[in-house]
Amino acid sequence: MEDKISSELIIDILRQSIILRKETKIKDTKTGLINFIEYIRTKFIDQDSLSQQTFLNFYNNPSDIRLAGKFETWIDIALRDSRNDFEELSRHLNMTKDILNPDLSENISKDDNFIERKNGNSFVKDDGSGVKHPIIVPWDFSDMSWFALNNALIYAKATGEEILLLHVANNDKDIDEVSGKLFEVADSMSKKSELQIEYMVETGNILKTITQVANDNNAGFVIMGTHGIVGMQRFTGSLALKVINGTNQPFVVVQANPVSSTIKTIAFPVGKTYSRHRLKQAKEMRKYFDLRYVLIMPEYVLNKNMEERILKNLEYSKKYMLKHNIRHEISYVKGTDSCINAVMKYIEDSDVDIIMMEITGNNSIQDYVLGTEEQQLITNRRKVPVMCINTFDV
Repeated sequence: MEDKISSELIIDILRQSIILRKETKIKDTKTGLINFIEYIRTKFIDQDSLSQQTFLNFYNNPSDIRLAGKFETWIDIALRDSRNDFEELSRHLNMTKDILNPDLSENISKDDNFIERKNGNSFVKDDGSGVKHPIIVPWDFSDMSWFALNNALIYAKATGEEILLLHVANNDKDIDEVSGKLFEVADSMSKKSELQIEYMVETGNILKTITQVANDNNAGFVIMGTHGIVGMQRFTGSLALKVINGTNQPFVVVQANPVSSTIKTIAFPVGKTYSRHRLKQAKEMRKYFDLRYVLIMPEYVLNKNMEERILKNLEYSKKYMLKHNIRHEISYVKGTDSCINAVMKYIEDSDVDIIMMEITGNNSIQDYVLGTEEQQLITNRRKVPVMCINTFDV
């Protein structure tokens, strides 16, 4: 089968099988699912009383993440048991996936259509039309601008798109002087990187100008620093969010030079709302990078209603990633019941190239003054770049 056999994959297919077996009225479907469930129970895992009781607990509550975790331990043990027939396991998994896929495909394809309508221009797309999707870097000649450009080089090399350096001048008098300096930067970096780097100088409000240029040029990405717009307006986490709220293009907000020449690991916070827009981006990103996504959530959530919503989102995300062969794993973080704090704790001890998050687009002025959870991630202490996806159509 295409997917590598893992305890997580088996648990996920088993969970779907149990749920559908209880719901379906189609005899052939029910029989096929029962065969797989009984194969796992009677032939694959140990037959002692403890393993069988753990299976029964999971069978009765397949959506309970703690029970799934306990049963996954027995799956791990079975996977290490050389006496098991793994060819037979693979056949059962493949047959069961064939039963599940029509239902799964129908559910997810509806969400795909929704994403395409709402966020159609949000990523560099190889549509064969020859239309350019430049990677825009807001530029003010500060260290933060160089950080953004060095990060942009990674995306340009992977996608084959050009980089567009954008400077917003105070007034028309500054345009000629700034254009000369910006030409030198673009020219020298083009020769050094062997990539196409262009530049643009505009006047006006920096927030409105960046969003307008991104939208007008159908940008693939906007990559910018969190602050450092010297002589104009100082970029903070809140101002970055204001820019992001004005466009559907993905924004990558950076605080430092990249630590790697490519992107391998992306932290994917799992919160209370469905991650449709980010999942669409995740599928597109894997066209250009060999990626591993880490779905991150708190191990325990005190608010049970909130926990239920997070777990549903986790299941949705896992199904989508399995369907589209997106490599992923799950990390349950101890010591907090906040999704944002779970990500902050995870990146403290793990190597992550990007955090991918959604922003709601409805931040109030109080949020900008006091600081939102999004700002906490954007200005994280480890200085991990954050890719921000706007959930609202602009």
